[in-house]
Formats: sequence, structure tokens, C-alpha cells
Amino acid sequence: MRLQQQYLAEAFPEGSNGKRVKYFLYDTVAWGKQKAAENNCRFPDNLASFPSPPTTMIAGATRCPGSGPEEVEVTFINWPSFVLHDQVDKRLPTGADMFAFIAAQESGGGLLQNHYNKSKALFNWDPVPAWYAQGGQFTLSSIALAVQTREWRQSSLNRGFVYVCKSKGIPVNLKETSFYDATGDASGCYYPLGAIATELMVALYGFESQLSWYEALYLPGNVTREATINAWEETFPKVFGDSLESFYEMTDAYAKYLDSQGSVKLPESLLTRLSGIGR
Repeated sequence: MRLQQQYLAEAFPEGSNGKRVKYFLYDTVAWGKQKAAENNCRFPDNLASFPSPPTTMIAGATRCPGSGPEEVEVTFINWPSFVLHDQVDKRLPTGADMFAFIAAQESGGGLLQNHYNKSKALFNWDPVPAWYAQGGQFTLSSIALAVQTREWRQSSLNRGFVYVCKSKGIPVNLKETSFYDATGDASGCYYPLGAIATELMVALYGFESQLSWYEALYLPGNVTREATINAWEETFPKVFGDSLESFYEMTDAYAKYLDSQGSVKLPESLLTRLSGIGR
């Protein structure tokens, strides 16, 4: 865990230096809330709603108020969930295990995003789509590991398969995961689809794509959903050259391609762009 955190700091020194992080491995929500209170933090609301026994690996970060060296990024990790779902004999023989990967992603990725976030008035609320914030944290951790190993290991592919959220057998569209309050089959899909989307962003726009939208997007405070969407649609093409709607279409096609293990072909336009990368 500390090694992966170090990798993030080395890959992105300008956003990591001088920042403090803490990790708490908790068994019960009550104990986690106690530790949060001791550090003047709020225990992440979403972590309190998971069932017991956990059906997935559970972790979340929160930023404890303060200025300069007094501000701390605290990550809460539900240890029983990792014991159950990150068993040692099922881990890949190379790269970081999921415990280290997710722990560093939650704290280090969040710190980096906050460093470049121009919309500080929102505090712990991201100005960007949920899929970009959460998927970007996974991808930043992948970038940091790739700098060390020279191998790309995106979390959505870490066990040799890709998980794509589906609704009645059809992949959920990325646009449906823009907000955290998505309902039905799209609920929580900002994690796996965000990992896929931001992986595609790296291929199309480079490593800096995971932070550059934060630098360009400014929301002065909590605004309406319509105003937020308008800000996304206005800034995305200025940063990346494609319209946001076009990127949604490319990601949905890419997700279907990954889900089908290649039997569903990529659109020719996207394949041409990806084929030309690196030449």
C-alpha cells in the first residue's frame, strides 16, 4: 500500500508533495465513524450503506479540514471485504494487489484531483462527472504503476476480464453514470465504466487527460444540474478536441467491444484513431 502510494507521488510530484494521508482499516462502521470524528472528519456516507457480509471490496476517502500541512486525506478500508474478495491465491503474480491498488487510488488519486481542482468552493464534491472522478482515480493509480513497471494494468482488466454494467443484458451507457444518484442498473456503474472511459481517454488524449479537465472546469459553488452539464459540454471540447457527446459514443462502443471480447467490432472511425496512436 505504501509502495503504491509512493509510486503515485513519484509519477505526479507536483500534486503529491507535502500532502498527508492516513489509512484506517475498519471492521465496523461504528469504529470507522469514531476514528473519523477523532480526525475532525466525516465518515463517508456511502460506506455506511453496504450490506454485511460485503458483496464487494469497500473503501472510501474523505478530506479532513485544515490548511497547508494540517489538511489530511483519510482513507477508510473495510478489511473484511478485502479478506473475502481479494484472496491472495487469486491475485495476479505481477503488479500491486487490489488492496494496495485501491487504497492508493482512494487517497493518492483523490489528492491529485483536489490539487488540480479549480472548483475548491465545492470542497468534497467534484465538479466533474462521477465516472471521470472515480474512473480517473483508478487510472491515475494505473499510470503510477506503469511508470514503474512499463506495463499497463488498468483495474478493469486486472483479473483477465472486463466488468461492464448491464441493464437487461445491454451495457449501461456512460452518460447514465454522470451523477452519483443514478438509479437502477446504472447505480454504482461510475466505477467500472469510469475505469473503461478514462482508459480510453489515456489512449486518445494522453496521461494528462486524467487531470486536465479539473484544471479547465470551474464551478463557483453548487449550481443546478443543468448548469453543471452545460459546463461539462462547454469545457470538454476545449480540453480534448471532441464533443462530450462524441466521447460518450466512443466509450459506449469501446465498452461493448471489451464486453464481447472482440466479437463486436469497434467503429471504423475509432479504430482508425487508435491505430494511428504512437506513429
